[in-house]
Formats: sequence, C-alpha cells, structure tokens
Amino acid sequence: MENVDKVIVILKDLLSNLQNCTSKYNLASASEEYISIKESLLIYSRERSFYQLQLQHEIENLVKRANLDPEESLTKKSSDNLEEVFSLQLFFPACIEAEEKLIQNYKLALHEIKLDAALSLLLQNQLEGIEKSLIQIRYQQSLNLQ
Repeated sequence: MENVDKVIVILKDLLSNLQNCTSKYNLASASEEYISIKESLLIYSRERSFYQLQLQHEIENLVKRANLDPEESLTKKSSDNLEEVFSLQLFFPACIEAEEKLIQNYKLALHEIKLDAALSLLLQNQLEGIEKSLIQIRYQQSLNLQ
C-alpha cells in the first residue's frame, strides 16, 4: 500500500512536470510563431527583390553616365561616378551575404519551432499516458482498500 502511495506521488510530480513542459512548448503558440516568421520571411524576400532591382538599376545608370561622353571619361566627375559604381558593386555582394545569413537564421528558427511543436506533441502523448496510468493506479488502490 505504501509503495502505491509512493508511485502516485512520483506520477503526480511527473504529471506536473509534463504539464509545465507542454505549456512551455504550446503547439498553438509554436504554430503562430511559425506563421509569423514565415510571413516576415515572405515580406523580407519581396523587399529584398525590390531593393536588389533598385540597386541594379542605379548601378546601370551610373555606368551609363560614366560612359556617356568619352572626352569626359578622365574628368573628376566621371572618376567619381566610377568610384561610386565600384563601391556599389562591392556593397551589393555584402548585402546579399548579409541577407543570406538572415535567411539561414530564419530557416534555423523555423526548424526549432518545428522541433518545439514535435516535442510538445510527444510530451502531450506522454502526459495522456501517465494520466491513464494514474487513474488505473488509483482504481487499483481503491479496490485494494475495499
């Protein structure tokens, strides 16, 4: 009888711990966070495409301006334009690299949310199993008391 009481106490503690875990890894909040990050990523991709296009047009315009007048190609203005073109061409790959890192971080966050959701589901299943065991033990204990 004393062993049954100990088992019940242990199972109650385990049940409480699992309930805390499942509330921490709530499937609803994980899926909301997943959707939010997915939407942010979509908005970010659109903005990125727009800025890439805008930057490409700017580079093309600067190159055209620098090449318009062959006699001016050695002037200060043209060399400034070329420097601007080269600085933008150096800046552009740096932007892409930073954006790719950001996308990797988003993908990692999405992966972690999927893992949290899977863990929550696993914990929920374990919780249900322990609750059933606890009910069976209580029932068995009540039978033993009669």
